[in-house]
Amino acid sequence: LAAKVTGLFGLNDLWALVALPAGAGLSKADQEQLSQLLQPVIQQWFQSRSQAVQNVLQQHITAPLIDAAEARLASSGALQREINDLLQSIQHAERAYADG
Repeated sequence: LAAKVTGLFGLNDLWALVALPAGAGLSKADQEQLSQLLQPVIQQWFQSRSQAVQNVLQQHITAPLIDAAEARLASSGALQREINDLLQSIQHAERAYADG
């Protein structure tokens, strides 16, 4: 999953884009200017990748969790109905014994 997300985001490419110029001996002012220039590019880049990442996360994490939760909820509902039926049977037996 991490490889899929990293591949979708292309984090290595983004890191190279930012790290290489910053490590090329730029002054603090040049680094600040570069940061200001790259900020919109980075924001656009993340926005373009966010839907693909959301789909991967939903497919591999969210959907299986929701499916498991729904299955447990359904099975707990069946168990609760069975318990209620047994309790009613006990109540009927108690009444029959008391009347009897």
